[in-house]
Amino acid sequence: MTNASTLILGIPGFSYADLYDPARLSDLAGCFDAELAARDEALFQSFEAYRNCRGEGMQPEAVSELLVRLAPELGRFVARLFGVEREHDAQAALIRADFDTVFAYKSEIVAKSASRFKGEDPAHWDIGEIRRQFDRLVLMAIDEEALKADREAAIAGLAVRVK
Repeated sequence: MTNASTLILGIPGFSYADLYDPARLSDLAGCFDAELAARDEALFQSFEAYRNCRGEGMQPEAVSELLVRLAPELGRFVARLFGVEREHDAQAALIRADFDTVFAYKSEIVAKSASRFKGEDPAHWDIGEIRRQFDRLVLMAIDEEALKADREAAIAGLAVRVK
């Protein structure tokens, strides 16, 4: 069993004790910078500009966009640092699948719902019957485990599939 004192870091030249040493943390940050610059020079330059100004004078949307673009790079680096790349990749795949489902649901179902029911008066709908049919569809088309795990995501996924 590995404990904190014997933890081997996945970035060559660094040890667990380095995580408590400000100078070595600075060196580790330099490794991240070098890797980021090699992978995506434009992103690195944007990050460097942000870091130098600490966000002063930047539009909040620009800061947000930069941090969103930077997050996967930092996530991969930290995952490698602690030797959890496989777990990181698996979690990232789940997040991407969830994001894709939510994005598709929002753009394909929600955004188009007003035009699909244009001219209809919901006051004339039999809401009870619609709910019964919906519940029947959900029970027939979605695995019980998926419903238990995340009912909202499972239903959004079904809606996207049957649109």
